[in-house]
Amino acid sequence: MVTGGGSFCAACTGLARVDSFCVDVLFRKANINMLPDYTRIILEEANEYAQSGDDQSAFKVLRRLSLADFCELNLYRPNNYTGLCRLLPTMPSDEVQKKWVGDFGRGLMIRSCNLARLFEVISLKLTGEGLESKTILDYGCGWGRLLRIMNYYAPVENVIGIDAMQTSLDHCREAGIQNQLEIVSARPNTLPLGGREIDFSFAFSVFSHTPEDVTGLMLSSLRKSISGNGIFVATIRSVEWVRVRDGVWPEKWTEEMRSDFHSTGYAFQPINSGEDSLATSDYGDTIMTPQYFGHIAEKNGWRVALVDRDLTEPFQIAVALTPL
Repeated sequence: MVTGGGSFCAACTGLARVDSFCVDVLFRKANINMLPDYTRIILEEANEYAQSGDDQSAFKVLRRLSLADFCELNLYRPNNYTGLCRLLPTMPSDEVQKKWVGDFGRGLMIRSCNLARLFEVISLKLTGEGLESKTILDYGCGWGRLLRIMNYYAPVENVIGIDAMQTSLDHCREAGIQNQLEIVSARPNTLPLGGREIDFSFAFSVFSHTPEDVTGLMLSSLRKSISGNGIFVATIRSVEWVRVRDGVWPEKWTEEMRSDFHSTGYAFQPINSGEDSLATSDYGDTIMTPQYFGHIAEKNGWRVALVDRDLTEPFQIAVALTPL
């Protein structure tokens, strides 16, 4: 029996109540496939298409799954479905996942699934339509954490990933991600999209690392490629995030960030990323209010349409922009 306010763990005691942390650790260690049995018919049909080389039909069948089941499938890729194992990208190592986003495995996939749902909710709120068949851009795609999930909503050829770090795109390609991938300048004037128009774009934890001038360049570049009724969702961080750096950074840095934020609504601390493509002056840690971000956006042809948040990403505030 667990005392002190804890809950019982069925894996350890056989009792009905389950501690979510213990179960998550169990999933991670054992790599347990949690795909429910009811998905089997869909998976078998999609696997047949994938084995025959008809990837488009395979993805069309997979979209009959729930989003959660699609995410679970991407995480575990059961090896008895050889066609789906070829079709779906592999996950990078735990070390790569943690280096980019600080988490890995099923815990990270849950957070990623929640973000995809948030994006869909924002699209529904602002346009009355979901993300199905939209042209989607992942700005700052990293190793493909969210890119692979967006294939649930739209054809692979309509989901594009761009990043300023070649290392990120290398990880995507090594994993077998089939989406269009492009390197983008850290200080862009235009985006490498070949004239394609974007219906829905997002940048998760990108503007939480860029100074104000670079943020403006990115917003201006994307504005040139967004459709008339398009949406761009960017996440920013507020002053609460600085607590993460207390005791890690010099106290002078954290206090300066708090002071700048409370006096102006914005603060930036340059950091050496270790990447040749990112100058120290172009990369660091940024905090700002949605209002401050809105002022930058307005200067570059956007307006703030709504602000939202997902509780599994406590320091990331989602700001949805639409064209002016």
